[in-house]
Amino acid sequence: MTSINHFKNLPVELLFGIFDYLSFNDIIKSFFKLNPKLNHVIQLYPSKIVLRDCNDKKVFQFGKYMCRSLKIDADDHINIPMIIPHLNFTRLKAVTFYRKDPHFTNFPFDYVMNSRKRPNKENKIDNKLKSIYKQLWSMITTSTHYSFRHLNFEQIPIDLSMLEYLTLENITNQLSIHLTNNISLPQLRSFHLISHFDWSFEDFSRLFTMFPHLKRLHIVLFVHKQAMDDSSTWRTLIERYLSDLIHFSLHFLICEDYLHGNFPECDLRSFNDDNYWIERKSRFTVHEHRI
Repeated sequence: MTSINHFKNLPVELLFGIFDYLSFNDIIKSFFKLNPKLNHVIQLYPSKIVLRDCNDKKVFQFGKYMCRSLKIDADDHINIPMIIPHLNFTRLKAVTFYRKDPHFTNFPFDYVMNSRKRPNKENKIDNKLKSIYKQLWSMITTSTHYSFRHLNFEQIPIDLSMLEYLTLENITNQLSIHLTNNISLPQLRSFHLISHFDWSFEDFSRLFTMFPHLKRLHIVLFVHKQAMDDSSTWRTLIERYLSDLIHFSLHFLICEDYLHGNFPECDLRSFNDDNYWIERKSRFTVHEHRI
């Protein structure tokens, strides 16, 4: 007798492997409600959830779905109350907060969680939205203490001591202002900072105290006034605070002053003449690029 292997009879591990190539929406549209076994497997599978793509309310009437990674947009406050209660965060490994609306400054952590006054009084988050984001953050941090590893955010997380990978895009100038030595990320191994505002070496010294065992550091600085191009100061910071650092990348993006038609100063010759940087040039790199 010839045996026929049906899709529904595939082992769970193989189904998970197939799902890895699909978005959450694709999985739901293609396989959900075909049979009870597939429904159960889909709800066990740690999905990659993009909140803005989850518009079908009916999908979330059948129980909870495991969430491996979560992407949240500034406009997702409409979907959050509908979807978040139906996600299981116990295996969450990564969260990305991103935004398309420049009017929505400091999205959303610093002012929502710490009740700080916004720098621009015209930009307001209503209390209902504050409550939603606060509930969301609470659910993420309390249910993922040991599994959460990767965060793409605009503020320093205060209660994620197990975090290993962190990306911060400093779209506003508030990040350096709110740096505090009370924050500690002892497990952090990789840090990527993109700053659209000028920092100081004092800001970096406070920042580096937060993750003493960092292995990889990638910094992109948009330069509007004067580049932080003093190689000896960077060397001092690394030797003092980041003794475990293996890879370091520093990239200056020199922004043109359109009013005066010139560029801020950036002189990297000190990096090229210093033996410390020459000996580490395969691992420690410094570049500039005019935009």
